[in-house]
Amino acid sequence: MTRKRSQYSTRLPKTATDRPYHHGNLREAVVATALEVLGHKEPSELSLRDLARMVGVGHSALYSHFRDRGELLAVIAGEGFRMLLLALKSALEKDRQDSLAALVAAYLHFARSNPAHYRAMFRPESAAPENAKHVEEWCGECLQIVVVTLKEQRHLPEDKALECAIGIWSALHGLALLGDAAGPLHQKVPKESEVELAIKFANALADAD
Repeated sequence: MTRKRSQYSTRLPKTATDRPYHHGNLREAVVATALEVLGHKEPSELSLRDLARMVGVGHSALYSHFRDRGELLAVIAGEGFRMLLLALKSALEKDRQDSLAALVAAYLHFARSNPAHYRAMFRPESAAPENAKHVEEWCGECLQIVVVTLKEQRHLPEDKALECAIGIWSALHGLALLGDAAGPLHQKVPKESEVELAIKFANALADAD
């Protein structure tokens, strides 16, 4: 599966002597390298010391940009939620007829196309109070888009729309993880019918009394 590269991504040189990173772009280089690592490793395996070695600087240099691994993951998570928000907005602009279905399809496409970001977005570190500034705004706006869609298209009251939006997001997140290449239902959920299944979940929740 082709992985969408981050806005921070650059083609990294192979040797330390070929890595002329300076203070102005070290943060971006570390984020790009971390995303490459997250493409094949779990977030818990990410190491600031290893990342510093990979970008060719002393590990202490990273602490001027990231307090610890948790903050780095939160920065990546924040970027992921911002990308998701843009994807959801784009989906609504393209399909006004069935906005809820468009949001569902866009969410799953994002999760499948950006596995490195997605792995970081729901980590406990990203929800920690000290890291909230990196995540809260974008995450909240993603949820609000679903709430507004349910209010406008399904005519749900505010409290019901919020409750339903949380349920839909939970179902989509579960499907994204369970049907992932490393998930236990990978062979049970054909990718060609995944979106259709997710739309059924969303409609069932939106139409429930």
